[in-house]
Amino acid sequence: MSGIREGGIVVPADWVPLRIELSDDVRSWSKSTSAELRDRSKAAGYDLENIAHANLPIGPAVRVRQNFAAVTHSRRDPGILMETLTYGALPTGSESALMLLMSWTVPGLSKEMEETADSIAETLTVDLH
Repeated sequence: MSGIREGGIVVPADWVPLRIELSDDVRSWSKSTSAELRDRSKAAGYDLENIAHANLPIGPAVRVRQNFAAVTHSRRDPGILMETLTYGALPTGSESALMLLMSWTVPGLSKEMEETADSIAETLTVDLH
């Protein structure tokens, strides 16, 4: 695989390189990268139960539920918790993924927002013509 760093682009140390050459072994890359990401998640204490596979009408998908705490610059400011639900779907007949990201910062709406995101994901369509 060609490295993005070779082009002089600065990326984070934990950057995950994506397939960019036609000759790259995508199957091998996906297996090794998913294992690496799983190990990183476990080491960071991330709850892997928040990751699920889904079969949507548009095609196979991955559903990821996450919470992010905003960094604050003041001890008086408690910060903001941003909750997210992301779907990555591979539309049938496509080589590109479709991402759906829903986020919210209002406490107490998790159940309703997740149900809404799940409902939206069921209605996704792509015209490949």
